[in-house]
Parts: sequence; structure tokens; C-alpha cells
Amino acid sequence: MAETKTPESDRDSSSDDGQAPPLNTSTPGGFVDTSAQENNLDTKKILPSDPMDVDEDEEDADHIDVECQDKTYSVPVYQETTVADIRNFLATKYQLALDASHRLCHTIIKKIPIPKKNSIKKQFKAKAKKKKSRQGNDSEGSNNEEREGSGEEEASEVEYDEREEIMWLDDNDLMKDILDNSHELLTGQSRLQVKWDSFMVTVKDGLDVSQELEVASDYLIEEILTTLSQQYSINIQSLSYNGQEIPTKHTLKQYEITSSTPNVVFVSRISITILDVECDLSTDILVKPFYDLETVLGTYLEKTRRERHQSARLSRNGHLLSNQDTVHLLGLQNNSQLEYRVGGYTIYIYDTDNVQYNSIRQLVKPGSERNTRGSDAEAKMIEVFDFWNLAEVKQAYSRETKKPFLDDEKLLSDERQLEEGVPLWKLRIRDGEQLVIERQQHDIAVEYVCGDCGATVRLKKDDVVACRECLHKIVFKKRTTEYVNTVADRFTFFLLLNY
Repeated sequence: MAETKTPESDRDSSSDDGQAPPLNTSTPGGFVDTSAQENNLDTKKILPSDPMDVDEDEEDADHIDVECQDKTYSVPVYQETTVADIRNFLATKYQLALDASHRLCHTIIKKIPIPKKNSIKKQFKAKAKKKKSRQGNDSEGSNNEEREGSGEEEASEVEYDEREEIMWLDDNDLMKDILDNSHELLTGQSRLQVKWDSFMVTVKDGLDVSQELEVASDYLIEEILTTLSQQYSINIQSLSYNGQEIPTKHTLKQYEITSSTPNVVFVSRISITILDVECDLSTDILVKPFYDLETVLGTYLEKTRRERHQSARLSRNGHLLSNQDTVHLLGLQNNSQLEYRVGGYTIYIYDTDNVQYNSIRQLVKPGSERNTRGSDAEAKMIEVFDFWNLAEVKQAYSRETKKPFLDDEKLLSDERQLEEGVPLWKLRIRDGEQLVIERQQHDIAVEYVCGDCGATVRLKKDDVVACRECLHKIVFKKRTTEYVNTVADRFTFFLLLNY
């Protein structure tokens, strides 16, 4: 049998000044409700003047049993006593760790008839026997006796099962209303119970995490995150409910999440797939339900290491989406798919010959803006696409300028040589990118006159000084007729040619 405690039996456990010892907070529920201790005026109006000194023989007080934590406690109540007063009295008098999540419920024991397994067959037989007796024109007395006999037989086959029907009580409910509706409270046929008003919620994160937790409406989101981390090794930074981010310092009750709220699901992140058909790219990313598509796009570009373009758009089933729409508003769930597409964008290509090459390298520096003023190094605007490679860029440039690219000519971006055969999205080419053509530099041949036979000799920087006709090693520059004859002159001239 459950242990019964009365206020009189615990009178000696209170302190001399009438204050209860510290409450035990080890039971589920978290914090202790001390509102009854801090505001004794309301309690004194309803309960006796000193809750620690209750007279059980007082005529105007009713005593009911309240079951809490597998024990039964006797509580004096009056007509104006509320449910909150009873809970506060239990916490104050009996030092129970109760808070707002511990609610009182009225448990009514009902007897429900349960027939035996073979009683249904016997009922059918009895009905068939009645029908047969009516057809045989039996006497009315025999029919009555038969009906009475069959009724006794059915009654003897019925059993009763006791079931509890729980009705949750609000803090403001008055005991006079509860007693009027259920006199069984005073006779023990029904009872009040203090139960932790807990309920189950589900926490989801991506495709891998779906964890159920037992919580109460006074739980902080921070407590849920701590429970996930400590008990299940699931590290989550934030949660959302119905597409709205919930701060960690808020309780579930602030969002009207209670035990009566059906199917409570908290979502941290969902996994969606973004397809780029033109670039033959499929990427899975984790996003939060309260993200707008602008943030989703940034998350995608960061994971794929792609540059942002003004013409970039996200679509779903062929319909363009607004960047202000949120993931929850669009109804995106795990494994949802979005399409990513980038239209054409403009780049600038600078071309120059040997003389202008150094000036171009000075003009186009890393981080500098495109040259918009007239100069000897005008840029050519070319429209390109992310799925192009450098070969297609060169072809487009050649079509525009009618100047072919040689095999040994390269394209530079911020003095970085770009790889051939790599798509532009992998090269991270941006809107308005400045590229420079690095052409092969060829040495210029200078004309000389042979000092022996007078033939014209064309020499480059690294050529051997000698006439190609007579192999004479003395040559003249065309701008002078001075003969290089002496050994000193010859040596000086040789140094000049190789300088």
C-alpha cells in the first residue's frame, strides 16, 4: 500500500521559524517552485493560517489524498483552494521538488465490462434458440423463462476491467468545482495525482539524426541541446520550429509548445541537392529552415568554391525562385532538389605585341579595375559561360578579332597562368575578369655588312659573329663605314654584339 503522510505527522520536521528546509531538486523537472514561500498572503487566505500547523479535526477543511512520486500525502483544502495552492503546499510542507511542469491531474477509476472469449458464441446460440422457440409457437411463459435464463448466463460471463481516466487540471481551477463534479475524491474512488507534464519531441538534423527526447514545456532550448550533446553525442548549434529559429534562452512554452501540441518536431538542418546541369555538377548541402535563398546560394558557392555571378539563379521544377523566400516557406525537405544556372557574363582580354607587353602587365594588376580610358592596350570584351574552358574562350576571341592563337600563347589572370581544358567555374573566373595574352617573344635581327666581301649579314642576339658568305669575322654596322680592323676594335665590337 502507498505510504500516507499527514501534515500533523511532519510537524516536527519544520524549523523553529516556520521555514521549510531547502527543497530537493534531484527529481525530473529542474527547478523548484517557491512562489508559495515568497507570497504567503495568498496561501493564508485559502489554507490554514500556518500551513505547517494543520488541525485535522477542523470542521471547515476537507482532506484529500494527493499521490506524488509513489507516495500519498494528505492535503487540507477549502472551497477557494486552487490547484496551484495544492502544488505549492506540497513543495513547502513536504519538501518536494515541484515546478510548473509538475501538474495535478484528476484520476477517475472506471469499471469497463469485458466479456469472456466464449460469451459471444453463447450469445449467438441464445439468440438462435429464442428465434426457434418463437417459430414453434411456444408459450409466453416458457419464452420468458428462457430469456431470463439466457440473461443470467450472459451476466455470469461478463468481467470488469479497471481503467484510469486522467483529466489534467489548470492552476486556476478551484477545489469547490472539482469536488462538486467528483465527490469520489472524498471517498477514495478517485484521486488527485501530481505528474510531470512531460511529452516527447523529435529533433532532426540532416539525413542521419532523428532523435526523440522527453521534455516539458518549461524546458529551455539550451537544455535540449545539452541533453543531445551529453547523452547522445549529437552536437547541434541551433533549432527551429515551424521555420522559425528559437533562441537558446527561450522555453518551449513561449512558443505554445505543451503536452497538448501534437507531433512536435525541431529541425536543425536539412539536406538538399543543388544541380548544375550545364556544368554536370551535383552538390549536397546542409541548410537551416529559416535560411533565405540568398544564404542558401552563398552556402552552395562556398562549398563548391565558385565565384558569385550577377546572373546566377536558383529554380525548382523550371520555375525561378525569389532570393527572399525561405527554405521553410518553399516547403523544402530532406532530399529536395534545386537547379542552379549561370547565364553569360563578360570578361576583358588584353592583347599586345613585344613593345607593349610590359605596359600591359603594369596596366592590369591584381585587384585593379578595368582600364576604361583610351590607351595603346585596349581590352576586348568577350561573353563567356561557366561551363566553357580556355579553348572555347580563345576561339571566341579569335572570331571577334580575326587573330588566331598560337599553340605556345597563354592566358594570364592576375599574373596566374590558367590551365588549359579546365572549366571556367573551376578557374573561378569572375564577372568582369581581366585576362592578358602572353605571346611568345621573338628576337629582332639586326643587319650588318661583311668587312671582306661586303655581303649583308643578319645577326640576332645569340648568333655567332661571322659572314654567312665568306665566313669573315669582321662586320660593319650599316650606320658607319668605320672599319673594325685593330685587335682592340675587334674585341670592343665583339663585346658590343654580345652585350
